[in-house]
Amino acid sequence: MNTGRDYAAKRSFEQTPEPPPEVAGDVDVARARPGESFVIHQHHARRLHFDLRLEMLNGSTPVLVSWAVPKNLPIQKGQKVLAVKVEDHPFEYGGFSGSIPAGNYGAGEVRIFDSGTYELTEQAEGKLTFRLKGRRMKGVWHLIRTGRDGKDWLAMLRAWEGDPPEPPPLVEPMVPARSVPPFDDPAWAFEPKLEGERAFVVWENRSTRLLSGEMEDITADHSALGKAGERLVALDAIIDGVIVGRDKDRQFLAFDLLYQDGHSLLEEPYRRRRALLEEAVVAGGAVMVSTSVPEAGMAVFEFAGQHDLPGVVAKKLDSRYEPGPSESWLTFTAQG
Repeated sequence: MNTGRDYAAKRSFEQTPEPPPEVAGDVDVARARPGESFVIHQHHARRLHFDLRLEMLNGSTPVLVSWAVPKNLPIQKGQKVLAVKVEDHPFEYGGFSGSIPAGNYGAGEVRIFDSGTYELTEQAEGKLTFRLKGRRMKGVWHLIRTGRDGKDWLAMLRAWEGDPPEPPPLVEPMVPARSVPPFDDPAWAFEPKLEGERAFVVWENRSTRLLSGEMEDITADHSALGKAGERLVALDAIIDGVIVGRDKDRQFLAFDLLYQDGHSLLEEPYRRRRALLEEAVVAGGAVMVSTSVPEAGMAVFEFAGQHDLPGVVAKKLDSRYEPGPSESWLTFTAQG
């Protein structure tokens, strides 16, 4: 079984931004005094997995007792997922989000999927029951040890305590109403336009669907994008964008976020949707985020011309998502 000493032994802190540990050794999860905080990390390493971390005390020092949960904690009753006990992590790791450089242990992108407070309602040899009060994860879960070495556990949902989700919007795509000469304006943002197929990534029930601009299911036509939803930090989401490239080199270029974590974002202003989009997408693999430049439309137009791009889309920062042609989205063309 791993020990807390393995955390430091596996890492070179001159090369990785991860925090060094204050104490070594694992706490006994059946007897350690619980803390109050939890975090779930979404870790895009060789394979996507999630890490559940519960604050417990090693003497007087708080540490994060950790399990690697490849499929994340279940959000439906009856599901049982593997949770592998790993070494305690420093308490400061709870705030870590960023890149672990190539060549280091766990190299890849790490994001905070959720964090908040937790309550340990049952603490026994081989079993923990806890209530999470996070932004996304709200409910009661069991962790039950299955292996004799203490490494393998099963996680299962006892009760979901989150609000019921709003129905996801399936809408006609928003498109520019007309073409105009290029301009600068602090009330607008400007995106270089790429040729491609308009599409929506729908992430629900931990699987990806692709819909065309006409709301037809095109998932089977784009096998290279079959795991696009796994690049999203969300329980569920609908992303608007465009499919670019060909065959195995296809990528999904995301430029708007319409739905996330059970809430429609259609009434939110573009600046808010854009900020949430940049937080939600872990760029890499087959998923990228479009470039959006505030105010400087003329410079973006010049860039598009220099790189033989078909034009620029101007988007009003305070605009809601309006299906169909909208005066809040305009285009610059290469002809001016």
